[in-house]
Amino acid sequence: MSRATIGQQIVENGIIAIVRSKHPINLVKLVQSYAAGGIKTIEITMNTPGALEAVREISQTMPDVQIGVGTVRNTGEAGQAIEHGARYLVTPITDPEIIEIAHKNDIPVVMGAFTPTEVYNAHQFGADLIKLFPAGNLGISYMKAVLAPMPPMKLVPTGGINLDNARDWLDAGASALGIGSALVDPKLIEAEDFAGLTQLAKEFSSLVELSA
Repeated sequence: MSRATIGQQIVENGIIAIVRSKHPINLVKLVQSYAAGGIKTIEITMNTPGALEAVREISQTMPDVQIGVGTVRNTGEAGQAIEHGARYLVTPITDPEIIEIAHKNDIPVVMGAFTPTEVYNAHQFGADLIKLFPAGNLGISYMKAVLAPMPPMKLVPTGGINLDNARDWLDAGASALGIGSALVDPKLIEAEDFAGLTQLAKEFSSLVELSA
């Protein structure tokens, strides 16, 4: 699957579920739970125990899921993620070298940015999508203000997005949403309530469909 196709599917799916945990969890079963609920773009952060091993298994056994690796901070981590089958990378920073290694391997990058200058630089560097973070602190009005003078670009606001405001972000021009604890609920995960996680995924998926 090409970089362009993966990037388009991320936008079509509308939501990136961000899996971040300090404790070992069954990542494969977690991803299966979200996929069953309609969330098929999932990011597992580098600092989650067992992340790369899970990404390798998921990439080999779940072709309908776009599995990515997040919290990629340098080219070494980018290379590791790619070697383990990541279909896209997500960064917390704006670094053209990460884009270079990803594009050489024909996979997209969701590059982190905060200020208008960082957003513009990420676009100029060739980022496929731009992670606007922390979106909750900035607000929808900030995203709209940044988009207004910029060339066409695909923003993925991340942080502070939940069931109450997800559709508002999409309606305001977000290309997709990065959603962490509101979707990857720590209590449900700790209880291994995979059915509950699937139901939560369905609720978020319905918002994307309504705003399509």
